[in-house]
Amino acid sequence: MDLPPAGSQVLVRAQVDLSKMRWQEAEGRHRADIELLGGVFDSAGQPVGAPFGRRAELALDPKEYERALTAGLQYQQRLALPPGRYEVRLVARERGLVQQGGASQSVDVPDLEEKKLAMSGLFLSAAPAGGTATVETVAHHFKRGDSLSFQFYVYNPARDADGHSDVVLQAQVWSGGKATAASPVQPVRLQQKDGVPVPETNVMGLEGLPAGAYELRVVVQDRKGPATTFRRVPFTID
Repeated sequence: MDLPPAGSQVLVRAQVDLSKMRWQEAEGRHRADIELLGGVFDSAGQPVGAPFGRRAELALDPKEYERALTAGLQYQQRLALPPGRYEVRLVARERGLVQQGGASQSVDVPDLEEKKLAMSGLFLSAAPAGGTATVETVAHHFKRGDSLSFQFYVYNPARDADGHSDVVLQAQVWSGGKATAASPVQPVRLQQKDGVPVPETNVMGLEGLPAGAYELRVVVQDRKGPATTFRRVPFTID
């Protein structure tokens, strides 16, 4: 995403599954020592910038321990990156033990100086059936009947002589290489607050979709450009 005054940056979010940790029990608490180490690599596989990460020394009471097994360990890091295509890699390991796990994700940072229509990445959250509050889901797992809420930013829309734009979006759910559901085409609001862009926020119901792996695609069309761009992100219904 690109927001003033920070400019172009990548927001790395990760969730570490703690259910298979080798917990030690002492003085009524569950203890574990976790180290996270991440890095960014360019399209040629060369490292970009300094490594990043954190160490988490956990000492949880029984209730905290049960919540941690469900929610995992949440991690977030902001990285300033110039335009380009990258791969972000993150490794989690138990200090003093061999056991470790990792994940990687490619990311495209558009060059907004080209003044072409562009989007940020998609940020997902879940609204449980019958509820109104949304819960951010780093792992992109949803329950049947949930509503999928998504946010994103749109950059460089074309404007006419009066400063008006005409940008629309459509959210699509794909499975097995085919579109299985789509929202109506609707306008992108392109609002700002105190000079800072407000994210576009929308909700798509998952009712009727069976458990399985899916992909959310959000297609943005600039009718004055004309130009079209889209972002996609995988998610799972359990």
